[in-house]
Amino acid sequence: MNFILSDGEGNYVGLYRVKSKDDTNGTYDTRYYYLRTDASGTHINVGTNPVSRGNAVNGYFDDLETAIDELNWPDGYGGGDIDTFATRKFITYYQQHVVDTGIENTKTRYSQVYDYGIRDYLIKVEMGLIFPTYAELVANDNSSWADIDELVDHVMGIADDTTVSFRICTDLDDAIFYGENGYYDLWTHQMQDEMNYPSRIQYGSGHVSLSYEAGLDKCKEFVGKLIARYWDRTDGRVLWAADGMTGQNEAAYNYENQPYIYEQGPGVVSTEAGSGNTNLIGAGTTFLTTFNENNPIVINGERLIVTTIGSDTEMATTASVGTFTNQPYKYSGNTKVLHPTIYDYSPPSIAAFRAFMENEYETIEELNASWGESNASFAVIQPPKSGVTTPNPQTPPELLCAVFATNKGKDWWRFNNRQLKNYLSDVRQIILDNSESKVKFVLEFGSVTDIYSPLRQSLLVNEMGGLGGYSDMLKAQLGIMNSHPDLAITVDVFRSVYGGKFGTELSDDDAATQYGAANAEQVKDKLLQMAYGAIQNGATHMMVIPNHNEYYPTMLQVITAIKQYMDTYTNPVPNPGIELEYSVGQQLENPNFLLNAWKAAGGSNTTRIKMIQSSDFGFGENTSGCAYPISIYGALHTFCLHSPAIKSFGYTDAVAAGNQAVLNNYNQNYFRFLSPTHTITYPSTGDLAKSNWRIVGNSGTVYVSNVQKAGYRRVAPDPFTGYQPKENNNHPDRRYPGVEGEDSVFYLPKSDGPYTIYMTNTGTVSLQFLIDILDPGNGQNSINLKDQIISAADGEQSYVLDVSNIPNTTIPQVKLNCNRN
Repeated sequence: MNFILSDGEGNYVGLYRVKSKDDTNGTYDTRYYYLRTDASGTHINVGTNPVSRGNAVNGYFDDLETAIDELNWPDGYGGGDIDTFATRKFITYYQQHVVDTGIENTKTRYSQVYDYGIRDYLIKVEMGLIFPTYAELVANDNSSWADIDELVDHVMGIADDTTVSFRICTDLDDAIFYGENGYYDLWTHQMQDEMNYPSRIQYGSGHVSLSYEAGLDKCKEFVGKLIARYWDRTDGRVLWAADGMTGQNEAAYNYENQPYIYEQGPGVVSTEAGSGNTNLIGAGTTFLTTFNENNPIVINGERLIVTTIGSDTEMATTASVGTFTNQPYKYSGNTKVLHPTIYDYSPPSIAAFRAFMENEYETIEELNASWGESNASFAVIQPPKSGVTTPNPQTPPELLCAVFATNKGKDWWRFNNRQLKNYLSDVRQIILDNSESKVKFVLEFGSVTDIYSPLRQSLLVNEMGGLGGYSDMLKAQLGIMNSHPDLAITVDVFRSVYGGKFGTELSDDDAATQYGAANAEQVKDKLLQMAYGAIQNGATHMMVIPNHNEYYPTMLQVITAIKQYMDTYTNPVPNPGIELEYSVGQQLENPNFLLNAWKAAGGSNTTRIKMIQSSDFGFGENTSGCAYPISIYGALHTFCLHSPAIKSFGYTDAVAAGNQAVLNNYNQNYFRFLSPTHTITYPSTGDLAKSNWRIVGNSGTVYVSNVQKAGYRRVAPDPFTGYQPKENNNHPDRRYPGVEGEDSVFYLPKSDGPYTIYMTNTGTVSLQFLIDILDPGNGQNSINLKDQIISAADGEQSYVLDVSNIPNTTIPQVKLNCNRN
């Protein structure tokens, strides 16, 4: 609450609001306690549960008015001044693209919107633009702040009741990393995706690894200097601040990337004798990249730093230090596109993850038992990966999120979440330290409930605010919108789970690109639907963002309407009677779980659900529950085998080139079972299909079972390169050149027939249950045994397979398939 009292001798108490459940009737009560705090209002640990009612200084109070009454202050304490931020209703104006709009035009708009009720102005401050080098950050010259000073001074001059807030962007453009004055090394200290490409969003933006302390200290140094400067310059009229550390300006991890890749034209590579430098020489040599001194370039797969440039056909470079160039990856010809991915696989992050796991598990044997692995020590453990090895903009986010479904994946997620929480908590404290504990810290996310939320690390809402939290306000897109009813789930999560002030942003660009508005009237309608629904459900803050000049008059109308609605609406939606308890573990095991559970409980635009989130990760005793697991596409599925012997029978020889197997003297007492690793969704739109299946012998032995963990949509081959991801093949077979490693072929004894194949649709759309005999001879390519369309409502389906006499030319082969066509 930030209502702090002092006894004049260096001791403080602060007023805290706590929600507690009455187990006798299942209802929730809000009560207020005075707890011992420091000067900033952060509670001081007392016992094992510092925020329990037992540590209340003078009991508890049922309402705020009674709690702040001077008659009820703890004995000997005084000087209280209630902070109204938590309950105050207001609108923030944010001119996002000041460079495009121009400083003078931005100042003009600042003055205009004051007349429409705006009192708070958000200014974006980018660390790399203020201080392109670390030396400039250390110097902290006034000239570096000139543009921000001009905007802040203008806001202060509009009226005495204006405030400024700051979106502090601690990401850096990759162009400023190089050279001795760079902030840190792009290739070592920057966050890396699972393919070990450094993060670079929107042609450059990336953030230092949250495990590289020296880099984080520079970010924190920038935050401290910014807040100190403008707290003093405005005489305390800074209201709130947020750390926008991603390409989307969120307080989160990036969930996409636009990596570098090797691009070189024809040329001859040679080594200059005695110099240690590598030259690119040859008449007529051309290069597709634009080379600059101190920038990296790849030669024969090795990353070098350019030291000198002699001509278009010659340059000198350092010795090898990596594997990247300074050009962005290009898809479909010359188009540069972002692709979904997972972070952070940088060297500092891997090292910190190992240290974290060694602290979490008493022995490596304990970790191995949890993960189902056999690591020799903590020094060699590796974080999980999805198996995606090539940047592709069509990579399904479900495929990436499936990494977090296992014990190992949950450990990886909670480690990264801890790194994020620790960094943001430090930033908040720096903001408090430089503003007399007055400036509020806001967390900004695109969402806390969508498919990307596990990747951006925004799931644990119950730990973000309220008692013991690390923020004063939470902001994401939320509201009630007729065309997008799923958006309403965020309303329920915010109002039920987050223990502090919350709000949303209203952007004309989002109205058009995300919600389908085609003209000014539709932009206004979409944004007001969202805003009214949010306000009705407890949101007390709106941020208005005009991005397009043609919609600026419309956004002024939006501000007017919202201001009036905020001032007059006094009938918030009551707490619902329906409760939904869920855990972060359930969200990690299935990123669509929460939305599906919310809908099943009746959640909609018109029906509110009380959400109750726990921090339980749901670790199982054994990750796989299987003695012989195989995961060919790790994030998509897991096979469980009765015995590893069913994988190797029949392979009597192998050709090293391409790992092609030669089946000599095949034993006809076994049949070859080609099984699907996952259901492929062929339609380019709509829900993704999923399935589980198993094959059981007459003895009751389950020879193979398969659990699909994420849906997968087929990716069309690149029209220029022909590339397509290996996941497009859900029947990998190492008999054929180019298919290396494990496959999905099994060899089962005919003697345990007949076999029963069980298929279950675990998705929301229908799929095809298909069984064929391959290469049966007699001029036929296959014989179809089963072809059935099954829906999720059909439950488990089965087929009895007679294997006593499978027709074949050379090998008895049966193929199971289960795609959505």
